[in-house]
Amino acid sequence: MSVTRNVRRSLAMALAVVLALTMTSQAGANTVQPKRPNIIFFLVDDMSADLLPYMDTVSALATDGTRFTDYYVSNSLCCPSRASMFTGQFPHNTGVATNKGSDGGGYQAFQKHEGRTYAVPLDQAGYRTGYLGKYINEYPVATDYHVPAGWDEWHVAAGGGYNEFKYQLTRYIREQGQKPIDPGGGKYLVDELGQRAWTSSCGPANTRRESRSSCRSRRSRRMPASASSRATRSRASRPRAATGRRTSSRTGTAVGPTARAST
Repeated sequence: MSVTRNVRRSLAMALAVVLALTMTSQAGANTVQPKRPNIIFFLVDDMSADLLPYMDTVSALATDGTRFTDYYVSNSLCCPSRASMFTGQFPHNTGVATNKGSDGGGYQAFQKHEGRTYAVPLDQAGYRTGYLGKYINEYPVATDYHVPAGWDEWHVAAGGGYNEFKYQLTRYIREQGQKPIDPGGGKYLVDELGQRAWTSSCGPANTRRESRSSCRSRRSRRMPASASSRATRSRASRPRAATGRRTSSRTGTAVGPTARAST
């Protein structure tokens, strides 16, 4: 009789263990994994803070998002700042201290860091990555141009200048395996970049590659660095960045001298 009780007890315990494991397995299967956020990083080159009141979309992004009130720049030149943003390191760590390769800066100095920018771990984590706009000063665009590691799409203007019409723009999509270069053809560069951003695999108009639903896109706009050209579609007057004295956006009065770094 005791043997029978022991057998029954063992069977009951075994059944309880099986049920517990089954319930645990089902609970794990029913757990919904949170979606990873899509990340869009806009970099506006040489933009004066006085222009923010005229940029409703940017202001809305700041209002609905996160605003950083403390921001420290160790080297405000274009290329050193971009190198720091890509790597998370100070200029004395990256070795990129100027804009030109002739004096230890530019793309020539930054190139050795391309394998460890934030694009690499994001790509390895399954993010779809795309870059549009200006990259690094003196970035060369040849027939077989170099696409840095980690980027699935690469739409970058050659060199480091600010010509908004007579430009050369790469069109690289990893799956296609080709590296065409598109001339400006009279189309405003900012408009062309905006169209590509919208229709790229990272853009809202395209949902291909659903297995990699998360997307990381960086759009680097260059227009504020040059006040000499604007889109022909717009004849309305626009605020102009100050060069020497800046004007208060509220009172319209000059409030002091400013210095602009060369990019």
